Amino acid sequence: MERSDRAQKHRHAGHRERMRERFASCGFDNYRPHEVLEQMLFYALPRVNTNEIAHRLLDGGRDVMDVLRMDQEELMKIHGIGEKSAEYIRSIIPKVTDMIIRQYRELSELNVYNIAFLGDWFFRYETSDRIGIIICDAERRFVDFSYMEPSLDDGELDVYEMGDSIAKHFCATRYYVVAKQENPYVTRENMLALRNYTSRLGSFMSDAYAMRGAHPISYLYK
Repeated sequence: MERSDRAQKHRHAGHRERMRERFASCGFDNYRPHEVLEQMLFYALPRVNTNEIAHRLLDGGRDVMDVLRMDQEELMKIHGIGEKSAEYIRSIIPKVTDMIIRQYRELSELNVYNIAFLGDWFFRYETSDRIGIIICDAERRFVDFSYMEPSLDDGELDVYEMGDSIAKHFCATRYYVVAKQENPYVTRENMLALRNYTSRLGSFMSDAYAMRGAHPISYLYK
């Protein structure tokens, strides 16, 4: 092996190890989109510079979730992605979801960046009328995520039935609400009423977010 090849291989190995250590300490917090894909591709392409491939996958305005939901033929049009790599990317969502759940359970208190990432990952492709719940413990550490069909009373959100369900089924001392922006039931008034009711039941809503497209964009109350 030429000296330059050995040096390049050593740089790649060192870079990958630093990224693994970074992920172990804080999950995907503060990762840029290409870095998320770069790390995911480590396992499919162990001897390749995945940084360049990650950038190519994001060409054309795609984001991480767009890439993970591309079909195999589309993926294989990207230089550096072969059949096995495409199959790996197509299978990655459930695997990475499990990894994210395990990793974020080990983190300290969730913040706005954690919620933005988790909301985008778990709820982006949900139908607009379902409500996403990010479940936390008393110290706002991530426990799990779930979905809720909104309980209705004459076409309006039944805050009491939904609040009872949250308190009974999730047993959460804290939770976050994430929903598509066009969800007609996640209004400021509804979320304030839900927060007030569930707090009396021992499950306190930390924040509620509306999503435009992929990203949680705003607090419904602050």
